[in-house]
Amino acid sequence: MNQASFTSLPTLERRLRLMRELIGSVKRAQTAVVRSELAALEAEIVKQQQLCVALREGEGGEGDEVSLSGPQFPQKCDENLSSSAGERWRTLSSELADAEAEASVVNRAYGALLRRARRTVEIFARVVACSAATYPLPRAACAEGDLAGKEIHV
Repeated sequence: MNQASFTSLPTLERRLRLMRELIGSVKRAQTAVVRSELAALEAEIVKQQQLCVALREGEGGEGDEVSLSGPQFPQKCDENLSSSAGERWRTLSSELADAEAEASVVNRAYGALLRRARRTVEIFARVVACSAATYPLPRAACAEGDLAGKEIHV
């Protein structure tokens, strides 16, 4: 039996699990951005970084690209593989390709959301910076003495 083929099944399973976790994390991060939940967003970013490191380590090193069409993932299983192992391998390969495609789509949407959020924050920052000096102190509060003796920082 071909040992390399059998060791690739756990590798495929691990990579598929990590890809699914990454997709879920990106979706949760999108929700955190929309809801302006900074702590949740930061937690998801940390998780995404950990998942990406784990995916990179599973590929055999940093920067190595793993492709389903490459020699590490042959499209046809060896004749020595049992039919159940071969079928499992093909199923995992197909699911992994689908997960990678979904991760790409989700990641592009996440990037677009972050760019829109950044533009919104920049707009608000410009509005506040330009109008900060245009708001005078409330005259009613000054006249009533509510602010008497208090230091006001503008």
